[in-house]
Amino acid sequence: MSDITIEWERVVLAEGPLDLYLVRLIEPHTTGNFATLIHQEGEWRLFWYPSASSGRVKNYRVSSREKGVERVEKWAARHGTSLPSQPHPGYCAFHVYETRQL
Repeated sequence: MSDITIEWERVVLAEGPLDLYLVRLIEPHTTGNFATLIHQEGEWRLFWYPSASSGRVKNYRVSSREKGVERVEKWAARHGTSLPSQPHPGYCAFHVYETRQL
């Protein structure tokens, strides 16, 4: 079993939860967001930015939310400890958080 835990943050507005998820590592150290999974214009897209350089942002179309989650979690289990540490940004009372140990 891995010692990596990631946090999925789902953005919620007054109208209700969006299909927008931000992903960060919280164990063994805390990182900034390294991926965003979003449903827009009828398709799921995964935006990947494990580097702080915005020039290195990549995005992929994925067939479903589940496939996007699987891709992020597989990458995080293998490479998550290579992400730089950053302070946790705190919690928003209007967002929904889920932690998953990989």
